[in-house]
Amino acid sequence: MKVVTAAEMRQLDSETIERIGIPGIVLMETAGSAIVRSIRRDSPDCQCIGVFVGKGNNGGDGLVIARQLAHAGCDVHIFLVSPAESFTGDAATNLQIAQNLGLPMADAVTAISQTRCELFVDAIFGTGLRRPVVGEIADVIEGINRLPVPVIAVDLPSGLDADTGQPLGACVRADKTVTIGFPKRGLLLHPGAEFAGKLEVADIGFPKQVVAAQNINVNWTTARKAADWLPSRPRASHKGSYGRVLVVAGSTGMTGAAALASEAALRIGAGLVTLAIPKSLNPILEVKLSEVMTLPLPETEAGSLAESAAEPILKFVEKTKSVMAIGPGLSQQPETVSFVHKLVQAKSAFGRVIDADGLNALAQTIISHDAGMAGDRPPPYGKTTSRDDDMVEDRPTPYGSTTSRDNVAGDR
Repeated sequence: MKVVTAAEMRQLDSETIERIGIPGIVLMETAGSAIVRSIRRDSPDCQCIGVFVGKGNNGGDGLVIARQLAHAGCDVHIFLVSPAESFTGDAATNLQIAQNLGLPMADAVTAISQTRCELFVDAIFGTGLRRPVVGEIADVIEGINRLPVPVIAVDLPSGLDADTGQPLGACVRADKTVTIGFPKRGLLLHPGAEFAGKLEVADIGFPKQVVAAQNINVNWTTARKAADWLPSRPRASHKGSYGRVLVVAGSTGMTGAAALASEAALRIGAGLVTLAIPKSLNPILEVKLSEVMTLPLPETEAGSLAESAAEPILKFVEKTKSVMAIGPGLSQQPETVSFVHKLVQAKSAFGRVIDADGLNALAQTIISHDAGMAGDRPPPYGKTTSRDDDMVEDRPTPYGSTTSRDNVAGDR
């Protein structure tokens, strides 16, 4: 699913209205209808609903929501955060419709302390917010946050920067946000994700050709999308059809890392998983792990894998054609560091993933290499991949390149 900036969202709106010819008020009605469906689905028993409305398009969406909820029989109260005469465009049209229908309206500043609503709809600010929220509107937002009333935000919580996820002054803390069209970056970054609560995306029919023309380069991988990537499994297949993993992990005091890594290998689809561990830990992990097999191995006095454990591991890998995951909870005992080096340097036709203490073991050699050797050497260990917090240093290494994750930092 595409993830947009505020500028990209404005361009999608503009292209859909001006080039395709779908009127803005139609998009507003569609957005409001989608949010009403969400409210009726998740809060079917709420009858008294307060809708906080700003003067822009976000407020226009809120007025559509208020009208449709009233039509459905709810007791709706519209709270204006700006004077009625300041509304323009489609928002002004929907305000006039609400007034013609006689829907209850009040000034939000004075009404916030008197409301008895069961649910609030936040439609004060959307992606157009540019400066910090202060003054009376900030007081309204802080009042919303103080009351023990669930809040549904329209598009994004009022006061949140749509691009960075940072609050611009006062910011609504929503229980759920129904974002319009596409998720905004700020809803997926922290602290924006906490302000947004549960995130729901409302498809309001932006034409595919308009979306494609924007060249939006940031995507959100949802669970549904990830499930589509998984290959189908024939009915006649069995556990031997889906590969073997040998997890080399664990030491005294760090059995949890070994157990979690092994279970993760099963969860991602490996057919058979074996855990290579210090032999004294075998009774613990035999009880803890029901589906994972174990391979007890020689250990140091400290309860970590000994250097002599490398040979049986390599024989096991060749015999079973297993890929290896090396590192979680191995410890940094000197003999275990040497054991890791033996595993990594050994020739093997099967893949290896090095993480956690496996990387720490390699980092110790990187440091000694830098201190004691001059000139470049070819990288014998290939490529290591890790999280930012696992890498000891971010620097060129004699083992090839290191790659770490980062947050969204521009288009990709």
